[in-house]
Amino acid sequence: WKIPDKLRNRVIEFYMYTKDNSISIDPMVLHDLPGSIRQDICKWMSRDTLDRVPMFARADPEFLAEIFMSLKPFRVAPGEVVIQAGDTGAEMYVVIAGELEVRIPDGQIVQRMGAGD
Repeated sequence: WKIPDKLRNRVIEFYMYTKDNSISIDPMVLHDLPGSIRQDICKWMSRDTLDRVPMFARADPEFLAEIFMSLKPFRVAPGEVVIQAGDTGAEMYVVIAGELEVRIPDGQIVQRMGAGD
């Protein structure tokens, strides 16, 4: 199949962006590690990731490690839409790196969200 140039360029830009802005360990890789090593890595990584989220600020490290294990990485290219007004939400998103803009339907930016939001 011949992919249109504009779409092909978006795919290339996305992979270049994720390569330059990736986290060091993908949570999915952790499932292959022995339990004790996995727990230690999750405690360490969750401290950097989830401690920035206000609702997890005082949570037990063991609890945070379990939450971290259930996270699914979701990378977004610049300019991509994560969720739109009116969509049914079934996920919780945490910004690890970068910035998201919250826009109302007319395109106006009403909030910017960064790491920990």
